Amino acid sequence: MKDFQITENTRLYKIRNYPKFKEFKKILFTPRKWAACMGVYKIKHLKLFMCYDPFSIADGFKFLKEEVDENKKIYYSFEKDKGLFAFPIKSNKPYILILPGGGYHEVCAMVEGFPLAKYFNSLGYSVFVGIYGIDKNAKFPGPHQDVSNFLNFIDQNFDVQKGKYILSGFSAGGHLASSFALKNVGYGKFNNEKPLGLLLGYPLISLNADCKEIARKRLFGEENFNNKELLEKYSVDVALDETYPLTYFFQSKDDTVLSINHAHRFNEALNKANVKHKFIEIDKIDHGFPLGRGTKAEGWLKEGVEAIIKNYENK
Repeated sequence: MKDFQITENTRLYKIRNYPKFKEFKKILFTPRKWAACMGVYKIKHLKLFMCYDPFSIADGFKFLKEEVDENKKIYYSFEKDKGLFAFPIKSNKPYILILPGGGYHEVCAMVEGFPLAKYFNSLGYSVFVGIYGIDKNAKFPGPHQDVSNFLNFIDQNFDVQKGKYILSGFSAGGHLASSFALKNVGYGKFNNEKPLGLLLGYPLISLNADCKEIARKRLFGEENFNNKELLEKYSVDVALDETYPLTYFFQSKDDTVLSINHAHRFNEALNKANVKHKFIEIDKIDHGFPLGRGTKAEGWLKEGVEAIIKNYENK
């Protein structure tokens, strides 16, 4: 596989079985159950299942291959099914921790991790992709502890501005990022510094409404999935206040997985608390399109990260 090249026409099994991906091959693709049919499908076929951008996914895997081909250590295992992909570069800028989505049932790094890591690296940022606890390991506050562990590990093991970070999350990962930015349940509880800002794509915001029962059961268990106190505690639109960090986020009104109402409630709560933010509403695109390529959200990550850095430098 010396001359192995990754394009949209590459079969999934070839990527999964690339020898240098062996350490993390089981978490490369989502859903992981696709392993049984990877001999048939190519990257370009992924759009048959979700609103995926095959070009970006191929680009992300190509980036991953380039990193390991340079014999860089890019994956750090914390415990079973949890870990951190690391793409540090020499930079005097704050670092970015990405939390991909997946309904707290998967961590879709192939969609919302690797392509964005390449993008942020190109802008001059050290980037990390967190593989947090899912399913039986998703019960709160476990995932928040995972984020805290990621931040502590990064600060202790990489040449970064310690405690100076931006969180970027998508879908369920957007909920994890946005709720970690709540002092009482996130960074403050775990003695981390407050994030400088948030970059969120189609984030799950409210656990009170338009949130699937199965997701609430993963977070709180069978006995507490309708517990009003817990739902409000972790519903970001209810719990945020004026101390909340600067936030950029977008969602499509044609999202069939997560109601646009989440973005609207988030926007209203941020307005009410006088928190600096920007909400970009798009259409004609479904769930799972983090770069917003070809929509009016295209370029939102660059605009957002630059606004966060400017806000930080002006304080």
